Amino acid sequence: MVAWYIIAILQTVLDDVPVAMTPFGGRLLVGVGRLLRIYDIGKRKMLRKCENKHLPNLIVDIHTLGGRVYVSDVQEAVHFVRYKPVENQLVIFADETYQRCLVISY
Repeated sequence: MVAWYIIAILQTVLDDVPVAMTPFGGRLLVGVGRLLRIYDIGKRKMLRKCENKHLPNLIVDIHTLGGRVYVSDVQEAVHFVRYKPVENQLVIFADETYQRCLVISY
């Protein structure tokens, strides 16, 4: 039997409810409402390092593979995002043309 524990290390105030979270390159990738953000650990709170404001609806699921991020939102389906570390940007490079409502994706 495997037991998982969550320990609160830092508390950070956010603008909206964080629905989706996943680890990404030693940082935390968070879907906060319709914003996609990368947070890093600071001394007293999580520090916002990067943000993408161009997703149309509430982010419900995030998956990563290398430098690519697959973001599912509640109404527009799946968006493909690439992280460019030199420019420190999250860039949408493809999205689905057919709109479908998603709760979670695998």
